[in-house]
Amino acid sequence: MEKSSTLLVYYDKGTPAVAREIKEALEGNDVEAKVDAMKKALKLLLNGETIPQLFITIIRYVLPSEDHTIQKLLLLYLELIEKTDSRGKVLPEMILICQNLRNNLQHPNEYIRGVTLRFLCRLKETEIVEPLTPSVLQNLEHRHPFVRRNDILAIMSIYKLPNGDQLFVDAPEMIEKALSTEQDPSAKRNAFLMLFTCAEERAVNYLLSNVDKVSDWNESLQMVVLELIRSVCKTKPTEKGKHIKIIISLLSATSSAVIYECAGTLVSLSSAPTAIRAAANTYCQLLLSQSDNNVKLILLDRLSELKSLHRDIMVELIIDVLRALSSPNLDIRKKTLDIALDLITHHNINEVVQMLKKEVVKTQSGELEKNGEYRQMLIQAIHACAVKFPEVASTVVHLLMDFLGDSNVASALDVISFVREIIETNPKLRVSIITRLLDTFYQIRAGKVCPCALWIIGEYCLSLSEVESGISTITQCLGELPFYSVSEESEPTEASNKIQPTSSAMVSSKKPVILADGTYATQSAASETTFSSPTVVQGSLASGNLRALLLTGDFFLGAVVACTLTKLVLRLEEVQSSKTEVNKTVSQALLIMVSVLQLGQSPASPHPIDNDSYERIVLCIKLLCHKNDEMKKVWLESCRQSFVKMISEKQLREMAELKAMAQTTNAQPDDLIDFFHLKSRKGMSQLELEDQVQDDLKRATGEFTKDENDANKLNRILQLTGFSDPVYAEAYVTVHHYDIALQVTVINRTKETLQNLCLELATMGDLKLVERPQNYSLAPGTNMQIKANIKVSSTETGVIFGNIVYETSNVMERNVVVLNDIHIDIMDYISPAICTEVAFRTMWAEFEWENKVAVNTTIQNEREFLDHIIKSTNMKCLTPPSAIEGECGFLSASLYAKSVFGEDALVNVSIEKQTDGALSGYIRIRSKTQGIALSLGDKITLKQKGHKSINKVVEELDAFYQHVIDDHLKPEAAGKKVVDSQADIVALLLDMMEKQGKKDYFQLNISNIKGVLMDIFLAGVDTGATTMIWAMTELVRNPRVMRKAQEEIRTSLGLNKERITEEDVEKVGYLKLIIKETFRLHPAVPLLLPRETMSHVKINGYDIPPKTQIHLNVWAIGRDPKRWTDPEEFIPERFANSSVDFRGQHFDLLPFGSGRRSCPGMPMAVASVELGLLSLLYFFDWALPEGMISEEHIDMEEAGNLTIVKKQPLLLVPVRHH
Repeated sequence: MEKSSTLLVYYDKGTPAVAREIKEALEGNDVEAKVDAMKKALKLLLNGETIPQLFITIIRYVLPSEDHTIQKLLLLYLELIEKTDSRGKVLPEMILICQNLRNNLQHPNEYIRGVTLRFLCRLKETEIVEPLTPSVLQNLEHRHPFVRRNDILAIMSIYKLPNGDQLFVDAPEMIEKALSTEQDPSAKRNAFLMLFTCAEERAVNYLLSNVDKVSDWNESLQMVVLELIRSVCKTKPTEKGKHIKIIISLLSATSSAVIYECAGTLVSLSSAPTAIRAAANTYCQLLLSQSDNNVKLILLDRLSELKSLHRDIMVELIIDVLRALSSPNLDIRKKTLDIALDLITHHNINEVVQMLKKEVVKTQSGELEKNGEYRQMLIQAIHACAVKFPEVASTVVHLLMDFLGDSNVASALDVISFVREIIETNPKLRVSIITRLLDTFYQIRAGKVCPCALWIIGEYCLSLSEVESGISTITQCLGELPFYSVSEESEPTEASNKIQPTSSAMVSSKKPVILADGTYATQSAASETTFSSPTVVQGSLASGNLRALLLTGDFFLGAVVACTLTKLVLRLEEVQSSKTEVNKTVSQALLIMVSVLQLGQSPASPHPIDNDSYERIVLCIKLLCHKNDEMKKVWLESCRQSFVKMISEKQLREMAELKAMAQTTNAQPDDLIDFFHLKSRKGMSQLELEDQVQDDLKRATGEFTKDENDANKLNRILQLTGFSDPVYAEAYVTVHHYDIALQVTVINRTKETLQNLCLELATMGDLKLVERPQNYSLAPGTNMQIKANIKVSSTETGVIFGNIVYETSNVMERNVVVLNDIHIDIMDYISPAICTEVAFRTMWAEFEWENKVAVNTTIQNEREFLDHIIKSTNMKCLTPPSAIEGECGFLSASLYAKSVFGEDALVNVSIEKQTDGALSGYIRIRSKTQGIALSLGDKITLKQKGHKSINKVVEELDAFYQHVIDDHLKPEAAGKKVVDSQADIVALLLDMMEKQGKKDYFQLNISNIKGVLMDIFLAGVDTGATTMIWAMTELVRNPRVMRKAQEEIRTSLGLNKERITEEDVEKVGYLKLIIKETFRLHPAVPLLLPRETMSHVKINGYDIPPKTQIHLNVWAIGRDPKRWTDPEEFIPERFANSSVDFRGQHFDLLPFGSGRRSCPGMPMAVASVELGLLSLLYFFDWALPEGMISEEHIDMEEAGNLTIVKKQPLLLVPVRHH
């Protein structure tokens, strides 16, 4: 049987038992048991356990062992343990360890020597290392390269220790000498690395004296050379020229890693066209030679960066970049096309289009699974080329029209969209495009492509022959009329039975459909695109593709056929002189339209025709029967004019985006002006001259001044501790893709040295700490920088929290300073992105995670609210500006963003202005993963109010607290008497502030007093409101208690009171019983603030050690059957003859806690609950809302974390009593 726990104690009792087992195993003679025991000890140490009791055992029984595995594990153990005492002095036992290490350094086995030297690289205590320096130097000339390479690293580590240069005074000279004679590649690399880190000048001299041999060096050594060059050129820019020559020579190295690093170093050091061209060529060669797709994607990223900075140079390499299309990976192909489209010029457009045409032809082979998707990407790329350079449209449009019948519906849609735009922007191609479209129309098999093709036929068939061919083609594709016979209606044929299953995917005309923009419709092009699966039929001249699609229930297509025929007939009247032929065509068109209506209303159709399509077809019939010039003008001219306007707006929008992307940089007024032609060119190579020119150009255009905004930097600094804490800490947070870098500044504000100071961090969400925390010593009044790296694995809002732990010489216990939480914002992960409307709708239909946020804002302008959401979410608005202009009282827009992890975030904003001017509606977020949808929803909820920010609320509260303090500081001015020092907490705090000394450790000020008042005020308001809601809920669920309370209140107070006062509360005793019973059943805070044991205690046979956190569950205490009769029932009378009170003296009822840490807001909360409930029960009678049958249907489910509230809001109807 489950019982509620009233005392929660956490203590891990497993560690001592494991330590005993390890100790017993180490004291034995079994080598395998010792190995297992050492591994267990290492796991405990890595988990944060100290296990000091094992240290002496390991020295006695493990240190003398000759086993190589045990010796290696011993070194790992010595690396993990604390080697100093609380005062920072080295432990005496380390003398024995030093002797063992010295023996190992002289051991005949080279493996023992090598791992010992590797261990010395990790030692930070100079006192331990100092006796070992002679042995370390001896190993520099050891015969085995394994020992030499580790010995060099050990010398480097010791040299970098505090005062390490005194232990090895001539270490750089010795290493340089060893480097000149060393033959082992790894040892040579380590030696050069030691010179680089400890004596950079020597490393540079060695490099320059061996320039001709660099290309023959080992790969690892070449990588260190590149690192050295980057460091030298950063500190001494004037020496760039000689080092860039070395980099260019390394571009012919055999290692791909070295070549890649060379290219990156070239780009970072030089802006000379020769250097950039060499780097770009290198990236392109690697792009073709590397088989790993991840490597290819990285190389494409580098090329994309070069494209943004050096477009003119990258234009020359566009064909080399396009060769990456040979990869079967779609991501690589997409990124390649994105880069190439930005590099197209009038000089290379023909080559690019020719290459893309060849790739399109290759996709017809069908060898690869995703040929359809690749073809769609190619078509979109060719479309972009043709729009940007209209002269190439004629060379590609006919080729692409072969794919109108493609089984890949998205690809066919892109082709028809391309044809629609080209036929308008290139009038010369109109005749050939119309002719080709009419010839291939019967091949179109997708129900989504036919409407667009029909629109083109209706708008651009202008001559007599074109109009007649258009009508003939449509008639042939519809087949014989009617679409069904009477026999088919009673007994469906086999063909109609085959068509029937297709209708399951169609949108029912009876049910409204929610579109991607948040609106509703019965059936439309949008609903077909978004919610129905692609309807594809096998088209031929015999069967007719339009007929097959109509028989599946696609009556939207039927309406488009009717509109197209209407336009063609109206245009036929203009070009056909024979009235007989016109009348014949009109009759034929009317027969087709009537047949579609008849099919839609017959049982043979999968579902009835929808109202939109029905009305559109009826309108076409009326127009053909009753023609007039005004309607004719609308149908033949206005529709096309709207399309022209849409294209022009699209072009203007793209041009505006390009202008916005162009970076406008300005030179500073006091910048140095260099005259290139007056400079000395003596001794400068061509590369150096080019680099100098590029630097001058950058300086002239202000490109060197593109630093991050200082205000943004300051916003990233977060205060982690208070100014009154002994240790002050603040963090500078930098988010870069998958990494979060914390640079924490720690200041010792005490007069003592802080020892073993450690920054302990933990994370919530998909965040992971990279390094283990280290210990530091901090002198009085000094500061230090502690860096921490955190990996991010998904787009979710995360939290970083932790403590600063330290020791002082006077106190043996460790002191803890709790840090403020660092909330990692989702906005650091997402960035605006662009996608097509079709892609947006497709993703909207596919993504399963949706977060729906109700609009709740003080902003009253629809466009202003949309701009505020875009700015707050860092998203891109895909809806054209023309579509959201004007004042119609309704606005719907689609927003899109992409995360650094490749996740798509879709947002739809649908808002409507109410009659009172307020905005209402919903913001819907969809994504493939749950995290980004929830995090983005939380962000929008927090930010959507706009004007009423948290800072504004804090300012209002601050003004209120200041007014209260002013009333106490200047009582005479407020017309009040001087308050006694014990009158209230404000007066008491002000009195303490006046009497404090100047040398007191903690200085109380007005801000501290405001903070205390805020705690009291907010604690009382929150808990008081929660208690009142629960009290009213229980009263409504218990009518007997409600009646008794109201009768007593109204009898005691009378029926003529206009206002309830504090004196009235003392007259109603039953109300106080109700409040006590509410506190018992529904304490606002279920778990009190945690306590900590000060000494060892024993509870129910359990040993509780000191400094153990204890949580009191007052919710469970109030429902404990051992303390209360019928604990789940609401019975206020149980307190009638009981002395139990809620003020902390009776442990059966502790809603506000007890002792010195009880809730400071208790008086305010109790007063507000008493006055509030008394007013509600006195002035009103309460009824259930309409639709709720009885009190039993009120939902009592709880929700919350720190406080428990009703999950569903309490809805009651107040009825004025008098």
